[in-house]
Amino acid sequence: MYILAVITHLSIEARETDQWNEESVFENLNCVSDFFKNGSVGYSPDKNDFDGLELRTYNWKVSLLDVKKVQSSFFENENIFPKGSVKFDNALLMKDIEHEWIGLEKMNTTNMQ
Repeated sequence: MYILAVITHLSIEARETDQWNEESVFENLNCVSDFFKNGSVGYSPDKNDFDGLELRTYNWKVSLLDVKKVQSSFFENENIFPKGSVKFDNALLMKDIEHEWIGLEKMNTTNMQ
């Protein structure tokens, strides 16, 4: 029997700032904040299904981060993302956010055909 262990790592060196990254695909902090606030549902693959999770927040506030260095084994994996196909855009910091995680009904891929 073989066991495949996939280890993902993320490393970031950053500090809070009030300076917007002019190279971002988003126009400003409000746009990127709204994007994430309205995109609170996500699904992750699990064999033939997708596990769903929702982040429900009761207050919302984000601040900008000035990122000096970022490394992600997922986004740097050229088997998933060909070289040059992914570019870091920005990072936001959430602090003291009242929230809860809600498990959603599984989405079965066999029903999607």
